[in-house]
Amino acid sequence: MKLLEKELKNLLRKHPALVEVLVHAQKLREFRLPDLAKSCGGVKTPIIRRYIRPFMKMNIIYRKEEGVYCFNDLFDSVISNILNQLNIILHTEKFLLMEDKRYYILLINKRKGIYVKRLDKKVIEAIQRNSQTLPREFSLKDLYTKLNMPKPLASLALKIMCLINIIEKKKVNNRIVYSFK
Repeated sequence: MKLLEKELKNLLRKHPALVEVLVHAQKLREFRLPDLAKSCGGVKTPIIRRYIRPFMKMNIIYRKEEGVYCFNDLFDSVISNILNQLNIILHTEKFLLMEDKRYYILLINKRKGIYVKRLDKKVIEAIQRNSQTLPREFSLKDLYTKLNMPKPLASLALKIMCLINIIEKKKVNNRIVYSFK
């Protein structure tokens, strides 16, 4: 069991997108691939098939009969322990947010796959420290121009800050604005 735990931790560290599939497979217990794909936010079935392949090699998921897959109950306690260690902050249909010592890891479920975005915690701390330089209600453009940061980085930081309830998102005059809570 210890060897499996170590191997699984390394796999999830290298490929964080597999965490989403593992969480849903554990919830469903017995499933068809389209069911798992639907519960993962509508990811295409062939992509889910590719994602469960490493778990099938480790015998965490096995094929019960033609088209039906099962989660192996023998490893339930090991996997629950590993998922608790991953510090999952938020899990919705489209997002899974994990916290590491230094990073926030955001998994975004889209039709063509599960995308992994990492953001250093120092970026969010810098935005909070410099919140006095921003207007009370600010846009994405205000953030990246006043704090002199790249636009994709600012956008990801705003998305994560909305998910962990540091700021709130509103639509005012057909413009998306953010404000600190």
